[in-house]
Amino acid sequence: MAWLMADQGIFAGTNFIINILFARWLLPVDYGMFAVSFSGYLLLSVLHFGAVLEPILVQSAQVEAGRLRSYIVVLIVAHVLMLAGMGVLSGVSFAVATLLDAPEVGWTIIGAGFGGSLMVTLLTARRLCLVFLSTRVSALIGILYLASVVVTTYLIHRYGRVSWFDLWLVMGGCSLPCSAVIFALLYTSLRGDLPYGLGELCRFQWQYARYGFAAAICSWFRVDGVLLLLARLAGLEVIAETRAILNIANPLVNINGALTTSWLVTFSRNRSWKQLWQTALIYCAAATLALIIAFEIATPLVRWVYGGRYLEGAWLLPLYCVVVALNGVETIFTHFLKALRQLRRGYAPQIIGTAVSIGFGFLLIPSMAEAGAICAILVSFLVSVILAISLARVGR
Repeated sequence: MAWLMADQGIFAGTNFIINILFARWLLPVDYGMFAVSFSGYLLLSVLHFGAVLEPILVQSAQVEAGRLRSYIVVLIVAHVLMLAGMGVLSGVSFAVATLLDAPEVGWTIIGAGFGGSLMVTLLTARRLCLVFLSTRVSALIGILYLASVVVTTYLIHRYGRVSWFDLWLVMGGCSLPCSAVIFALLYTSLRGDLPYGLGELCRFQWQYARYGFAAAICSWFRVDGVLLLLARLAGLEVIAETRAILNIANPLVNINGALTTSWLVTFSRNRSWKQLWQTALIYCAAATLALIIAFEIATPLVRWVYGGRYLEGAWLLPLYCVVVALNGVETIFTHFLKALRQLRRGYAPQIIGTAVSIGFGFLLIPSMAEAGAICAILVSFLVSVILAISLARVGR
């Protein structure tokens, strides 16, 4: 767990720092463009997690020793095909946007689509280290990622004119060599050349993907759909401030992401009611401490991070931390249901929570702007936690 946290901390901390730097360097309108593009990447990342990564984590633990290397080869081929497909789709989208006199929209699609695909490929490679190698390996690769990001960011700022698209060049460009290194280590360290086909991989993926795909889309609309609605109704400067404040909580979001992986593995091995509640109580105790700190330091932290900018939105930070904590509690109970193979119940809280979030967003944002957006998201996760606990009790 310590190495898992270190691994997540290195990658999340690196992306967090360059996001903060670019938010300080760019005008609010320019950073607002990145915020819109980043929402597209988040859609891609949740789709990847629900329809690709979760099934891969389950499947990887079940592959016979005699087919491990063949399995890794298939995963490499699958990700190369994914990158090629996203590259073509992004290029076509850029061409269409240019023809419609909206090249900026085209660049946002390329950044989120192709740059984002490189980032989720690195995420898959890192999680495979947890199964086949060690999180220490992933953490060491993280140091390579950190060094390449720092050097690239410095060179852009020192010798060029910083633009919002440079964020995608840095994060996506540095993700590619790190992914290649991990996949090469997996290939050389594993044995077993008995056949493992791409079709077999796809068939297993589909068992989860049909539910995970729908739930992933819903989880994106649940937060980023509301934020895009905020951008549409309140303007780019408002969404820039909101995204900038939410960025400060990204380390907590990434800790949840790392814990999500460990919970899925833990509940797959131990499906006891005691294990579920022990995990939930430990998480709630840690989350309560983090929330107390967040409420105390929100305003001075925003002032320090952004040098006095976006200070009027500092009140959003502790409320968003509550959202992150509720999301963690919900995930504990939904992953328990997924480990029991009760997939419909496991994905139901996300889907229902999305309807609540979008509905309240339409009602509250026109009159309350940022306050309406965060209230809509907060109510959504509160409803989902109650539903997830209830379904887990029934599923037991």
